[in-house]
Amino acid sequence: EMAKIENEQVTVEKKWTDMSSLVEEVNDYMKQKITESSKAMVESRCDYVPDHVPTRIYTDGSKLVQVLKLLIDNAVKFTQWGYIEFGIESTNENSGTVNLWIKDTGVGISDAFKYQIFQPFVTFKDSENVLYGGLGVGLSIARGLVELLGGQIEVESEVGKGSRFIVTLPLQMGEDSKENIKIVHEGSEKIMLVQYGFHSVKELSRKLRSHNIKVVHANDGVSAIEKLFEEKDISLVITDIRLSDIEAFELLRSLKKVNPKVPVIAQTSYYLPEEKIRCMNEGFVDYIVKPIDPSAVARILRRPVFSI
Repeated sequence: EMAKIENEQVTVEKKWTDMSSLVEEVNDYMKQKITESSKAMVESRCDYVPDHVPTRIYTDGSKLVQVLKLLIDNAVKFTQWGYIEFGIESTNENSGTVNLWIKDTGVGISDAFKYQIFQPFVTFKDSENVLYGGLGVGLSIARGLVELLGGQIEVESEVGKGSRFIVTLPLQMGEDSKENIKIVHEGSEKIMLVQYGFHSVKELSRKLRSHNIKVVHANDGVSAIEKLFEEKDISLVITDIRLSDIEAFELLRSLKKVNPKVPVIAQTSYYLPEEKIRCMNEGFVDYIVKPIDPSAVARILRRPVFSI
């Protein structure tokens, strides 16, 4: 299935999905997998308060369930005692997203392996250098499916204490929300994307045209500073946190000298909680994980903080 995802052969069929039914199916699966694993010291938990979650979300429910089942499979494999928890919550109205997570009290993942966790067939060792089995392709497939759904997946983990995989999805991605985006962007917006390589930028630029957003590409930090100086109408900068020529926080300060009002977002290939905290403290307005979702960019530009 990973090959199908990479070759864009997987069809996403979004429709209104009942959340209570989804929670019941995922919770039943979690209990079943724990029972089948014969891990008597592991209990199942479900953190779901219906009043705090929309009754329906617009997504491909079957693929979302598949993602959560893959995360549960991973949690069961690496948890010997404690619990595995499925949870769901809505974030505040401004961000308009819903978070679903699978949390466990398993072996945990070191910072070094967080960079590889979504790569296929990765093996890793714990803090005592004990080798654990490979991850297979489950997490790679999960990430690919989440991206197809227009969301993102991140991991929080500490060695010896466990992990939490969080899937974040927009609350609505139907045709009505797409129309709202188009209305908001009657006047064309221009953003600058700072990252090495042109192919992925070209593809994103093509997709953003439907939202009336133009992309300016800078291959490195120096080029980004020059382009921001030349093009005064850039509304937003999204920069790779790891550039070849300049440290990201230094770039942020340089961009602010050119245009103090332009908001700058840090993008990364892998979510690191400590890195996100530093980015926000240094002055980045957001911290996002690749690949960039065009609809998410459109929503970001609608935030009041980005009115410059």
